[in-house]
Amino acid sequence: LFRPGIFVESSQWKLILPVFNLDLQFTEKIKLGEIVSVKKSKTADLSTGPKCWLLNLDQVESNTGQILNYSYVDSQDIGTSTIAFDSDMVLYSKLRPNLNKVVLPDRSGYATSEFITITPDPLVLNRSYLALFLRSQHTVQLLCNSATGAKMPRVKSKDLMQLCIPCPSIDHQKRIVALFTKTNIVLNKLKNEIFLLDELIKARFVEMFGDPETNLFDFEVKSLGDIAFVTKLAGFEYTKYIHYKDSGDIIMVRGLNCKQTKLVLDNIYWIDKSTSDSLPRSQLHKGDIVMTYVGTVGDVALIDQDNKYHLAPNVAKISLLNKNDNNPIYWVNSFMILKEYIVRHASATTQSALSMEKIRNIKFPVPPTYLQNEFANFVQQVDKSKNELQSFQLFAIIFLQ
Repeated sequence: LFRPGIFVESSQWKLILPVFNLDLQFTEKIKLGEIVSVKKSKTADLSTGPKCWLLNLDQVESNTGQILNYSYVDSQDIGTSTIAFDSDMVLYSKLRPNLNKVVLPDRSGYATSEFITITPDPLVLNRSYLALFLRSQHTVQLLCNSATGAKMPRVKSKDLMQLCIPCPSIDHQKRIVALFTKTNIVLNKLKNEIFLLDELIKARFVEMFGDPETNLFDFEVKSLGDIAFVTKLAGFEYTKYIHYKDSGDIIMVRGLNCKQTKLVLDNIYWIDKSTSDSLPRSQLHKGDIVMTYVGTVGDVALIDQDNKYHLAPNVAKISLLNKNDNNPIYWVNSFMILKEYIVRHASATTQSALSMEKIRNIKFPVPPTYLQNEFANFVQQVDKSKNELQSFQLFAIIFLQ
């Protein structure tokens, strides 16, 4: 069932991690419709009590199928657009298959008719194994491609039943489920550890610098425009010169690329270097900070390389005038931690926005350089630990796919 383990060593943790890759290519594949049944029952087993569990799509977490909250109603309050289900079934949401909502109910109840109730043949197909198959990236993509409806795409039952599922023995299916369950536990622990490290940075910042509005440590206060050059890509420059490409020399940094002080580059557009060179004011250099100023205001990222990035619309460039006196790592983390303080300067309009002038006029306490550097060193040490955790997290995610 498994290929030989691939071992990856972390020099920091002195830990050997086996990464197994499930290999089911030689396993018999069976059409789902041959080993499951789909019924639209209107009556559920109400032996659990006078009230009924009523499940709606917004109560289901994407990708995991976890129930976010349980809603119980009197039987007479069950609407007509519902179906009954029990704990032998798998519930598959046919609406917007990209949201990947698959539920393993642990009790009987009623659900919105947007769910398809699937009952597997227990002698051939394990219920939890079926749920893993339906949640897999490959299956989600197949069903997204077959969905119909532009605004509210839905999967038809007949298309779902045409899927071919690898069907090893029940014992092998149970082993796969057990392995994925353990991997999920590890993944959740890793997510929690990464969250705690982020919280540690915030706690250290408050300990060293306090609240910028009360300025407990009496640091010198300056407007951001006094210590940094703040600018944006002008509208006419974007219209006249910028033409996005799927590949090229220079990455356009958009708002969705800015997250938690880091650049997220899984959705990018490019321009030619000649175009970037013709717009030097909005070129990005190592140590520059980018900040979203329209819509989701205050998301930030630190530019880590020269000659690779250019400013896109709705993102401001903050270039510290003297990087020897003002540490970019301190300032980008300061902006992230003080996001609410920055957002309060946004315009009270339909769409939140910050003008360049407002950004320049935001006042910040400016700690001494040695304290900025001390905090930046602390952040870098924490980032090393985060990178280790994220490496293991990536292995777990790849395995679960």
